[in-house]
Amino acid sequence: AGEINGVTASIDGTATLAHGSPRDPTWEYVLNTLAARLNFTHFRTPYCFVGHSHIQSMFQLDEEEDRVTSTPNRVSEPIPLTRRTIVNPGSVGQPRDRDPRSAYAIFDTEARTWEARRVDYDISIVQKRIHDAGLPPGCLNVVWGVPHEVSDYLIKSPIVRKISFTGSVQVGKLLAGLAGSL
Repeated sequence: AGEINGVTASIDGTATLAHGSPRDPTWEYVLNTLAARLNFTHFRTPYCFVGHSHIQSMFQLDEEEDRVTSTPNRVSEPIPLTRRTIVNPGSVGQPRDRDPRSAYAIFDTEARTWEARRVDYDISIVQKRIHDAGLPPGCLNVVWGVPHEVSDYLIKSPIVRKISFTGSVQVGKLLAGLAGSL
């Protein structure tokens, strides 16, 4: 059993779930020890599981030393959760850490361990399934590059009629600003 308040959930008093962060569940990324430190006061459970950044990460609070540390991922090696911890299992299909494999993690509720895992992800099979599902050609595209260059190119292109995307707040702001200046 657990409680859900619309943006975060607490599961049996053991873990809090938030998409972005417990402080700002919709928008904030927890990418470093400062962001993690600012979030520890926003949940009461021993652990908080976040996503949004799509980057496997772990931040632990040493309350005696008043210090937040970033614990390196050790794939397929369980890490004991002995302190209050914010963890991100990573993502499936949208890596942002230059590792194309899908990222996930296993939380062992009895042993109180967190085990980061990676598995191969064949994007060509996913693309084929999207095509086989009947999406029109050109409906799904992945764009990589320098944000301001990509944004400028997409807005100025005469063949681009619609843009929708997930991922980069920076690119979203650039696109919105450029579209508003047309």
